[in-house]
Amino acid sequence: MGKKSQPQAPDPAQTIAAQSAANKDAVRESAKANAVDQYSPWGSTTYQKNAEGMPTSQTISLSDQGQRIYNGQQNIAEGLTQKAGELAGRIPTGPMDVSNLPARVTAVGSGPQMGGVSAAGADPSSLGLTTGVNVPSLQMAVASRSGELQRDINSRTGEVSNLGMQDYGAATKATQDATFGKAQSLLKPGQDLERSRLEQSLSDRGIPLDSAAGRAELTRMAQSQSEANNRSAYDAVAAGSAEQSRLFGLDATRTQINNSAAGQRFGQDLNAGQFRNDATDRAFGQDLSSGTFANNAAGQLFGMNMQNAALNNSARGQAFDQAIGSQGFNNNTAQQGFQNQLTGANFQNDQRSAALQEALALRNQDFNEASALLQGAPVMGTPSFMNTPTYSMQPVDAAGIYQQDYANRVQQSQARQANGNAAMSGLFGLGKAAMMFSDRRLKTDVQRVGTGWRGLPLYLFRYLAGGTHHVGVMAQDVFAVAPEAVHAIGRYLAVDYRALSQMEPA
Repeated sequence: MGKKSQPQAPDPAQTIAAQSAANKDAVRESAKANAVDQYSPWGSTTYQKNAEGMPTSQTISLSDQGQRIYNGQQNIAEGLTQKAGELAGRIPTGPMDVSNLPARVTAVGSGPQMGGVSAAGADPSSLGLTTGVNVPSLQMAVASRSGELQRDINSRTGEVSNLGMQDYGAATKATQDATFGKAQSLLKPGQDLERSRLEQSLSDRGIPLDSAAGRAELTRMAQSQSEANNRSAYDAVAAGSAEQSRLFGLDATRTQINNSAAGQRFGQDLNAGQFRNDATDRAFGQDLSSGTFANNAAGQLFGMNMQNAALNNSARGQAFDQAIGSQGFNNNTAQQGFQNQLTGANFQNDQRSAALQEALALRNQDFNEASALLQGAPVMGTPSFMNTPTYSMQPVDAAGIYQQDYANRVQQSQARQANGNAAMSGLFGLGKAAMMFSDRRLKTDVQRVGTGWRGLPLYLFRYLAGGTHHVGVMAQDVFAVAPEAVHAIGRYLAVDYRALSQMEPA
């Protein structure tokens, strides 16, 4: 099979010229399609075109009645505009005179003079207040009995056993090795037999061990065997861990029994010391109760003194409140006078604002009337016509067509070369399998996947009896070019792949 050259790439200048011509044609056709004359009761819209049918101008004509209405509205608008101009000449342009408006009040009196009653900084004795009472003596402490307490007991730490970290590595490893060795002795013979059977099966089907299909089958078998080996290794590790846990449990049980006895003896010593300290604590509590009673009596005396002082200060507070009330009445009267002045000032300022608004309205009257005349002028709009469908002709993608054609030819060339190479390799591999049934009547799910030796089509198929997909030729196709490689076995045809692979190419 000779090697074919790659297809020639398209000429860029030719591609650009073809695309430019296609764009210009699309623009001309779109302009022609959109230049549609329109006629309605209000008038018409027509297009003037050149010899090639291209629109060059547009004319809008009104009906007789529409033209009369339009002329009348233009006359009205012209008269209103003239009147607005007369009013605009009367609009004042100088500053506004506000000298005759009421005066603005910006302030009232400084406010009433407020009186007050102040006790800040005064001498407490001048107010007659009681500022202190006698404090009786208190008992601040009781006798300490700390010397009578038992502060420690005999330590039993020497009797406690510490299990620590024991080395169970040797026993664990021995258990793991024994478990893994036993599993391997059971798995290895079966795995070797499985590989031997797979290699024989691949050979029977004409699939070389170093082919892609052969390597895929061997890889799947190797992965399955590796998973089985990993599971046996995991089981061995689990068995070693279980043995380590069992040995650790035995040591922990012995240590727990010894430490429990030491703890019981320590508890007895602790109870004896606690009893002695409880007796000491009771004696200290009695001393504390006696001191508390004396302090409570002193507190009662202090409370009575505080009540007498509070009674005196309350009477002084009532007198001060009465003075505050009297001064507050005077301040309220002064505040009311100030509010009256403020209300009068606000009323005068409101009158000034109203007068200013009235003056502004009179000043702007001519301007507002002129604006209203200009806004009220009628406007004659262009008559409405039905919307004409707008067409936009898309240019032919000449550049894309050139490029896609070149890509298709390159892809077809590469596919022919790849299929030829694959067919050559596949047929030589099938030649090792000698005679194989290849009758089309024995196959299903047939799909052509390429072209092989001597131009024979290659197919992907499955046999009607079941199984995986295969790649090969049809006996009927081989008989047409190499009948000597086809043999009848019973009712069906078979192909001698060895003989087929030894034939010279056409």
